[in-house]
Parts: sequence; C-alpha cells; structure tokens
Amino acid sequence: MKKKKDKAIDIALIMLLIVAIISGLLFLHYLLDYKKSNDFYKEANKGIEILETNSSISYDFETENDFIIEEKSFDMNIDFSEFPESVIGWIYIPDNENEISYPITQGKDNEYFLSHDYSGKYNKAGSIFLHSDNSPCLTDYHSIIYGHNMKAGTMFSRIKKYQDKEFLNEHRYVYIKLRSGELKKYYVYSVFRTEDLSDAYKININNKEESFDFINYTIKNNKIGNTITFNDNSLYRIVTLSTCISGSNKLERCVVNMVEIPNSWKKF
Repeated sequence: MKKKKDKAIDIALIMLLIVAIISGLLFLHYLLDYKKSNDFYKEANKGIEILETNSSISYDFETENDFIIEEKSFDMNIDFSEFPESVIGWIYIPDNENEISYPITQGKDNEYFLSHDYSGKYNKAGSIFLHSDNSPCLTDYHSIIYGHNMKAGTMFSRIKKYQDKEFLNEHRYVYIKLRSGELKKYYVYSVFRTEDLSDAYKININNKEESFDFINYTIKNNKIGNTITFNDNSLYRIVTLSTCISGSNKLERCVVNMVEIPNSWKKF
C-alpha cells in the first residue's frame, strides 16, 4: 500500500515539474516576444527626429484658472517614405522618462493590427492603429486610436496614468504628425473608464449638434476634472486614445479624450 502511495506522489511531483517547465517556457517565450517587439519599435524610432519649438497658440475655447499654458511645443521630422502606406501618421507624447512615440497604422478592419506590426509581421504587441472607418487625415468629428495595454509598459499602457491628476497635468499635450506632413496638436480634457461597446466609441457623428452631444457625454463621464469650456459657436475635432484595463472585466477600457488645438485646424 505504501509503495502505491509513494508512486502516486512521484507521479504528482513529475506532473508538477512538467507544468512548471511548460509555464517557464511559455513565460520565456513571452519575454522573447516582448523584447523582439520592443527592439523593433526602438529601431523605428531611430529615424525620428523630435524638434522642440516655441509655442504660439491662439485658443478657440475658454479656459479656467488651472488651465496649463503650453510653454514649449514639439514637431517631428519623419521620412514616411521609409514606412508602408498603412502608416498614416506618428503619435508623440513627451515624457522625461518614458515617452510615447509610435507609428499610427490603419487597416481595412480593426482586427489586423491587433496582432501585426506596421510592417505586416505577426507581433503580439500589435500596433497603434486608427479606427478603420475614420479619415486618415483625422478630419472627422471623432476619431479613435487604439493600442494594447502591455504589461511591460509599452504601447498604450501608459495612457492609463492619465487617471492620475499629476500625470495628466504634466502630459496634457499630444502631437500627431500625419503622413501629409501636417502636425496636429491636441489637449487632453477628459479621462474615464468604460466598456468597449459604450457611446465612448461612437464615430458616426454627422453634424455639429451630434458633435456637442458627444463632447457633453465625455465631459459628463470625465473623472479628472475639466479645465476648458467648449464654445457653442465653434467646431471641434475630438480624438480618443483607447486601451484595455487588466482585471476581471475583459470589456473594460480606459479612454483619453483630447481636442485638437484650433490653430492647427483645417475647417470642415
């Protein structure tokens, strides 16, 4: 009886050892995939020159006392001919420690670039990508840019930090360089959590009235305190940055709403 019991224990230990080895190999595979992805995007950034410039902005919305004036601005020198046509622009959020600097892709659907890099190769980290139904010139009333929430802190994982007021105040301005050479500047005004089928992802906005309904929706759900007042007589283009949130609710997302700063607008 004892021999049978000892044999059962040995089998259990062997099974546990096998599970541990498989888990270790899978984790190693994940680390190698992450490193490969990280190296790939670092290499892409080598050809990008970030230019610091003086800010000269004339705002078309009212501001409250805690509005942060942009004292310096940024531009990007990018040769888009080195990137495939699927790269429609480049997003840059300055940071002293870990800036966000990635190509923005756009596919025929919203699935492909979840698991492919901008060159079209399979990549678990995927790409930063624009909603397939949006204009690649970011001229819609509302555009959505997606990115994975990577555990290693890459892609769009850091936009969750916008839920912290201190981080928000230090990263209010977002820059997008389009393939056409046009630089667009944005001001972050709203951050909240939602689910992937909520009105936060509505893009079929066809007129000014619907646009203000959407803006009011984002302000109503905003969790970090608003610092601008939108002018009813003006037109606004909103871009939403979206990423998933780690946790039991697989449908929960963090969305960061930003408004295009008016002096870089081309009128509708």
